[in-house]
Amino acid sequence: MEKKLLKNKNIEISPIGIGGFHLFETPLKEVEKILNTFLDEGGNYIETAAQYGDGLSEIKIGKSVSSRQDEYILATKTHIRDKKVP
Repeated sequence: MEKKLLKNKNIEISPIGIGGFHLFETPLKEVEKILNTFLDEGGNYIETAAQYGDGLSEIKIGKSVSSRQDEYILATKTHIRDKKVP
């Protein structure tokens, strides 16, 4: 899969990513298959959020591909904003 260079970060990222929202409701064995196939095919962007299934999405991602963590970029997001931006 062709990757794009993120400006000023020296990180190459796949233009197609995997969203973690539905992973919390997907059986772990299927999540493992989905994520490992994605990585095998050259994808490297996985996103999730702690709110997805009260953290279950993050847990399943960790159980599925933590042994391959040097092969992907994991993005997480939150709705909490504690710091005031000037």
